[in-house]
Amino acid sequence: MKRLAPLAIAFGLLVLSLSGASAAETVYCSAENPLPHGTYRHVDAGAGCVLEEQHILVGSLVIDAPSDSSVVVGSHVLDDVAVFGGNVEIDGARVGGSIYAISAANVTMTDSWVGGDIWNTCGCLGSSVANNDVDGSVLLDGAGSEFVTVTDNVIGGDLFVQNPSGGVTLDRNRIGGHFRLADTTAHQGASTVNGNHVAGRFELSRNRVNDIFGEGPEAGPSLVVSANVVQGHAGVFQNSGLELLGNQIVGALVCSSNTDLVQSGNTARTRFGECTD
Repeated sequence: MKRLAPLAIAFGLLVLSLSGASAAETVYCSAENPLPHGTYRHVDAGAGCVLEEQHILVGSLVIDAPSDSSVVVGSHVLDDVAVFGGNVEIDGARVGGSIYAISAANVTMTDSWVGGDIWNTCGCLGSSVANNDVDGSVLLDGAGSEFVTVTDNVIGGDLFVQNPSGGVTLDRNRIGGHFRLADTTAHQGASTVNGNHVAGRFELSRNRVNDIFGEGPEAGPSLVVSANVVQGHAGVFQNSGLELLGNQIVGALVCSSNTDLVQSGNTARTRFGECTD
């Protein structure tokens, strides 16, 4: 996936193109009030709003829709995007600032460039971040009681995921900073951390199996972690039902206080604790 940072230069040129009524301070968009293609400063988006590539926002975008309604964003946004409600699909967008998902039903972010962070604290039913180019970090805190998917992204900063209580898929990301997955209650056999390239540290802490159906650890692993390449140190702490397979650690690998840990084919400069041969 090509880096899209040069679009930031284009955003700067767009500021100079503001003119006429389309440059109003804040306008409202919904299914009943669709916006003509053009350039706007700030947009408040409600149920049924669709923002396409021909919509240019040189300010911010605020999305606040009922949980059973949808908002689709594929536009150019120079500043930040804040999500307070609805089923939100951000696809093919160009966001110069950060995306904050504060409260929503489902949030999907695909094939977009983000100049800042993706920060999801909404506790959504589902959260998906796929095939994006993110200059900052991806921080998913409490997102996804049903599933969290972060796949095939180029992330300049960190990837931190914590507190989801469903299936977790964190695969094939290139991460310029650190990786951390913590406090997951994952479905058995349905969660993976595979094929990531991490420039910094790699941590798995307090992740466990979802035994709501009484299946217990004997039914299979809750989390399979395989074929990751880590340039820094890796730590595996207080996990239950985890498989650690074929990972390449340039630094040290430290494992402590894990239950039902399965390990095979991992390489590291040095090993400590439960991950020693």
